[in-house]
Amino acid sequence: MNVRVDVTSSGDVGLPPWLSRERIVARAGFNRWLVPPAALAIHLCIGMSYGLSVFWLPLSRALSVVSRPPRPVPK
Repeated sequence: MNVRVDVTSSGDVGLPPWLSRERIVARAGFNRWLVPPAALAIHLCIGMSYGLSVFWLPLSRALSVVSRPPRPVPK
């Protein structure tokens, strides 16, 4: 069963060119196994920055991290 999808169908009217079907659908020979590691790396980066921002104060209290004393004023 051959089904042909027209690129200029009513679903593509008014869409920006970077959302066209030719740019969205992967070409032949695209290695789909590169997508999961890339997605994992992005999620780890986002999660680490979020986790650091959320747990910074409790971690600093748990580890007894105190700020440095002020510098003495030179005479």
